[in-house]
Amino acid sequence: MESRVSYAAVGAFVLILSTALIGLGLWLGSDVSVQNQSRYSVYFTESVSGLYTNAPVKYHGVIVGRVEQMALARQDPQRVHVILAINEGTPIKIDTKAKLDPQGVTGVVYIELTGGTKDTPLLTRTEGEPYPVIESTPSLFSRLDEALSDSLQTLNNLADQVGRLLSDENQRNVQSILSQLSVFSTMLADNSHHLANSMASVETLLDASTTAVNHLPDTLGKVRETLDRWDALADRLENTGARLEDMANAGQSGLTHFDTRTLPEIDAFIGDLRNLADDLSNFTHDLQNNPRMLLFGSPKAAPGPGEAGR
Repeated sequence: MESRVSYAAVGAFVLILSTALIGLGLWLGSDVSVQNQSRYSVYFTESVSGLYTNAPVKYHGVIVGRVEQMALARQDPQRVHVILAINEGTPIKIDTKAKLDPQGVTGVVYIELTGGTKDTPLLTRTEGEPYPVIESTPSLFSRLDEALSDSLQTLNNLADQVGRLLSDENQRNVQSILSQLSVFSTMLADNSHHLANSMASVETLLDASTTAVNHLPDTLGKVRETLDRWDALADRLENTGARLEDMANAGQSGLTHFDTRTLPEIDAFIGDLRNLADDLSNFTHDLQNNPRMLLFGSPKAAPGPGEAGR
């Protein structure tokens, strides 16, 4: 009878000790903190697969709380409402962001808080929300999935474009273009000597144009010199007219002065005017006989006796 009582006591002791150890392990694994905590809300638009209740909440890698509750948002079932229990004193700022981060390669995720600059005010509750709402950002998996989807869409579009480019009609067009290029190459080879002559003619024309451009400043200089002489004569004519007006106002004394000084100047002016008219007449005659002189200048004078060999 005593042996049976001893076995029962040992079994009860082992059962109680096992229960205590299991409870202690669950308590330690749940990361339950004895300090006061504040509640915050986070709305995720992506899947929260791998996130579980009492999962750690880290702020720049430091555990500051845990996930208290998860449920679909009542107003929008496309979003998941996650309630966080954050230790009091944790600086949750307006620009603090929450995202899902993987914990190793097991598929388990936790919530990582980032941001929160020094001078930014603390996050407060808005009207219509039970707790202050921390803004969420896409996780690494979400960004990779979006980038992969965009890449696949781009590849599909590229494949469609390549398929249209390699259609039967485009292949026939390419073959036609290649055939025409072959014909053109043959014609170009057959007329290569004509092309060489044409290039030589173009080169000669360019040389002539260069010569004309080089002689053009001389011709323009002569025209400018003629215009300057006309301006000088116009000034002298204006001065003479002014003197005549002064003599008319001065009366008889002015007539005497006109006879002695002005008449010789008028005679000289008329002589210059006659010479200028002769020069213009000669220039016009030369230009009519040789219009090329406007571009190439006046032809060189024939060498005199004894100058041919110089």
